Amino acid sequence: MTSIKIDRLDGLSSAAAIKGPCLVATTGNITLYGEQTIDGVAVVTGNRVLVKDQTAAYENGIYVCDTGQWRRTKDFNRTDDVVEGTQLLVTDGATYTRSLWCVVSSNPIVVGTDSISFSQTIVSAAEIEAATAAAIAAAEAAAAYADFARNNWAIAARLTGTGVQTDYTLLVDPGSENNMFVTVGGVDQVPGGDSPPFQLVYIAGTPCIRITIPSGITGAVRVSNAINVLTPSDGSVTNPKLASGAVTYDKMQDISATLRLLGRKTAGAGDPEEISAAELRDLFLPAGAVVDSITGSYTANTTLTTQIPADNTIPQIGEGTQLISVSITPKTITNKIRIRYDGWGSVAAATNIISAIFNGNANAIHAAMVVGAAASARIPVCGSVEYTPGVLTAQTISLRVGPSSAVNISMNGDVATPLFGGVSGVRLIVEEIKA
Repeated sequence: MTSIKIDRLDGLSSAAAIKGPCLVATTGNITLYGEQTIDGVAVVTGNRVLVKDQTAAYENGIYVCDTGQWRRTKDFNRTDDVVEGTQLLVTDGATYTRSLWCVVSSNPIVVGTDSISFSQTIVSAAEIEAATAAAIAAAEAAAAYADFARNNWAIAARLTGTGVQTDYTLLVDPGSENNMFVTVGGVDQVPGGDSPPFQLVYIAGTPCIRITIPSGITGAVRVSNAINVLTPSDGSVTNPKLASGAVTYDKMQDISATLRLLGRKTAGAGDPEEISAAELRDLFLPAGAVVDSITGSYTANTTLTTQIPADNTIPQIGEGTQLISVSITPKTITNKIRIRYDGWGSVAAATNIISAIFNGNANAIHAAMVVGAAASARIPVCGSVEYTPGVLTAQTISLRVGPSSAVNISMNGDVATPLFGGVSGVRLIVEEIKA
């Protein structure tokens, strides 16, 4: 008999309006199999999970985590369990802690067939904090710009027209006409052109503005006093260093590719360097972290007859039957490749089931044997191995299985008789582990 505790966690009540809370909500498409980390939370057997981002949207819903295949909760498993407007609370997660979600798909909803969409009706604490931080940052940026505008412009000269071209002395050297903001009679004067309205000239080394202003009309010249800017001939600045804070991201250009950050990866002081996503991964992931992961599966129940000898020789690539083959490309030559597989099979008569792992070479890099003591014996098949590839080329990893004698064997059921409707399978997991 199912316990009251389990029924309540699993959602025995089929009320459609409000469902029991979920521990976390997904942030992207996931594999509905095994314990895993979702939104920064370790999800273990028995936890309720809001699955809302599946590529196949008909898979969305509320699930119970399991070490094997996940299943829908009892309160989100039938057509009359869910309607447009059904709500639930997510309690934990780096992004969605304390957030409320609502089904927005149109009625009727056939669970397992129709696409199910969820919309967030109350934002999470993390999102509120992020929005608050963004507002504070914008306010601080505006205050900083106001401070710059107040403190970093100077009047270089006040002008009174004489009716003829005159050289007026400037109190600050602007370095370029492009750094001068000139007004005459309240009208801005634009530099350049065939007949420029003013020029920057130097009289005995003293900066002056050469301009013709009608007699009695006043004007002014403003320049920046933050940096003494010279006029580059080709748009480049040759000064070895700029003042602190003088360079911003919107002034940078010619980044070599997407997914690049500016920083420094070389030891010691020096110029900024581009850092790629792969380099960031290698800098910040700890040793033993999973860098990449590839999974393959075999769910057939085909009769296997090709033997792998149970003797003191290394299994060869032509022995047994290949069940799964995957490919992984190492990110560095020092990282390890970790290979694991598990499943089960059956024998038609007493024999051994032998499994072997290959990495593209004739010789196996791992082999294991289990004993089928009698006909119809159902026995587990599993194993693991690690190696350092030492190269950056793709590694083809394959799993081969066969009997040790002339006896038929099958995986995922009895010989020629599949079990569990295709959800039972042999899994091959290949991971790259940071050295």
